[in-house]
Amino acid sequence: MPSRPPVHRAPRSATRQQQRRSTDARRYRENGELRRWYMRAAWRKRVRPDHLSSEPLCRICRVVFDRVELATDVHHTEPPTSWEKFLAGPFASLCADHHREITAAISHGRRPFHLMRNADGQPVAPLHDALWRELGAPTP
Repeated sequence: MPSRPPVHRAPRSATRQQQRRSTDARRYRENGELRRWYMRAAWRKRVRPDHLSSEPLCRICRVVFDRVELATDVHHTEPPTSWEKFLAGPFASLCADHHREITAAISHGRRPFHLMRNADGQPVAPLHDALWRELGAPTP
């Protein structure tokens, strides 16, 4: 019975899984303190619930798409540099999808283009540059 030919890899090249683990470990080392701040009781039991109760709707869904969606995540619009700034904000309430997209765009230094169109596919970016700056997203 024939067998699959071996997959050629350059000597000492890492597999995708090894590369992913290495990247995840590096990100954890770089953001370890920040990740620990999210686990503290002051954030989980006081600041986050207070902000979600004061602004319960996703800001992007409300402003850009004119729809009502409950916010599940609190987005830091300015990267916190200390524990005091982490708790003080400024914050924006976002649904999970928009928080994930905004965070990915910011971490990769790009603008979240697919969020720039309304439900009809019409571009809405020129009208909402201030909102993207407010959320901490890069502008062109």
